[in-house]
Amino acid sequence: LICEQCLFIYIIIISEWTICSTFPVTSTASKPRAKLKAESSIIPAGGSVTLSCSVEGSAGWKFDWFRRDSEFSGAQKIGAGTSEHTISISERGIYYCRGGRGDPVFSTEDSAPVTIQKQVLAAVKLQHSWSQIFTGETITLRCEIQGGEGKVWKYEWTAPNTNSPPTSSEYRISRVSVSHSGDYRCRGSSDYLLTGWSDAFRLTVSSSKPRATLTAQSSVIPAGGSVTLSCSVEGSAGWKFDWFRRDSEFSVPQKIEAGTSEHTISISEGGIYYCRGGRGDPVFSTEDSSDVTVKEAISGFGCERSSFIVPFIIGLVSGIIVVLLLMCCYRKIKKPCCNSLTQSQSTNQSSASQQTANQNKTQVYSSLLHGETRNYYFSLYYSF
Repeated sequence: LICEQCLFIYIIIISEWTICSTFPVTSTASKPRAKLKAESSIIPAGGSVTLSCSVEGSAGWKFDWFRRDSEFSGAQKIGAGTSEHTISISERGIYYCRGGRGDPVFSTEDSAPVTIQKQVLAAVKLQHSWSQIFTGETITLRCEIQGGEGKVWKYEWTAPNTNSPPTSSEYRISRVSVSHSGDYRCRGSSDYLLTGWSDAFRLTVSSSKPRATLTAQSSVIPAGGSVTLSCSVEGSAGWKFDWFRRDSEFSVPQKIEAGTSEHTISISEGGIYYCRGGRGDPVFSTEDSSDVTVKEAISGFGCERSSFIVPFIIGLVSGIIVVLLLMCCYRKIKKPCCNSLTQSQSTNQSSASQQTANQNKTQVYSSLLHGETRNYYFSLYYSF
């Protein structure tokens, strides 16, 4: 009896201890799903975005992180078994995460994917680095996206005075005018990549046509030497130059150089020179420069000889001939009056001469009578 009582008491004690030592365990039929959150869906240019992964209502998880380039590409594990529930990313793509714990590892369902886009920089640039644009030129603006190489982009533009801007990376304006002056912006978009609006590009179009300026190193070409000519367009760049020469002011100019990128040439021949600038496609030309006259020095004389000295000499000789002809005509006009005066004087002189001659003849005759034959011939010659 005593033993039975002791056994009963032991069973009661064990039962009470068992009841006090139990704790509730909750089991769910479904697998938990990880949850992924992104600080932002757009990675700023040059920046990063933080992703957070969690399993609601439970702890002790480690996380695997996955990324794929597109919806149909394979996933790549970018982080495995990290105890931290956040990571920082700087690359665009589709991300998801998965939790795991225990040994062997028990894994959650994959999180829903989160698409992260990366913002890259866009910039508007002029095709040519021209500091000044003139009315009538053809220009091209380009939308350049930094870090967007190898992608297919769609472009948007904002421009003054247009309702139909292009959708390509280039904005071409033929025969630009003052009305095209203003701010130009662009932006682009691609798969998981996009840009913000670029900074404004300020286009200023000048209404006046530029004039080329020609300067000469010297106005005289030394004997056997040369002179350098320089052509420029003030306040702008990118010009090529055509060079012209003519012999005289009224002769036809000849092109001696065409489309030279150098702004200087060397000449060894005198003449009248001018230049003209051109740039772009199609070519936009400046106004012709003012003429510059260059002369040649004659060797050994120290004087100057221009390339049009021959026409000058011809003109000088012609002028002298004309003066001589006028003088001749003048003398012919004055001759009749002179002749009448001469005849009057000759009449008076002839009567006096006749008397002298008679006297001379008388003297000769008298001399002949006295035998002075030699002096006769001399007196006779002198009287005439």
